[in-house]
Amino acid sequence: MKKLRIHRIFRDLFATLPTYQINSVESDPIFYHLGDQDELNKVLLTRQVNQQKAYPLLWYKLPNSYVEGEGVATGTFTFILATNTSADLFNDQRFETVFDTVLYPNLSLVLQAFTKANNIQLNKFNNENTYFKSTEYPDYGKLMLGTGDDPLDYWDAMSFDVNLRITDNCQGTINYNLKDII
Repeated sequence: MKKLRIHRIFRDLFATLPTYQINSVESDPIFYHLGDQDELNKVLLTRQVNQQKAYPLLWYKLPNSYVEGEGVATGTFTFILATNTSADLFNDQRFETVFDTVLYPNLSLVLQAFTKANNIQLNKFNNENTYFKSTEYPDYGKLMLGTGDDPLDYWDAMSFDVNLRITDNCQGTINYNLKDII
């Protein structure tokens, strides 16, 4: 039996995520990576030092457990969507300028990727009419990345859990509906 390469499946899937426009402004492409807290800090610091964009960030949180057998893996997968922001914003401003224009549209695109890929099935959670569970974190960077009073970045973020069935089938072409993301 061949081990599914979940990290590769996600990498290839998220490489298809399109950019979008809001008020004639083109969004930045998502930067995807995976790992634990230490890896996250290292990746962000390295990208900062090398002057590479790291936001919006889609992070697959590890470690993760799932059940696997005969070319199929099932389980709950946790992701974090984050973007760098200003410490000066109030929460109502964060939701209008960051969540509504960056985080929610990108969440919609990720969910579309899960539902439209040939090799992934987005399942409901146990006996619930729920396809994902999310938690919003306005002004999260100082808690997530900071050491003391000097955070690496200021984040507005959201985490979300999805229950997926992943196979080793071909991903196929994904046609995103950009009209439904805002």
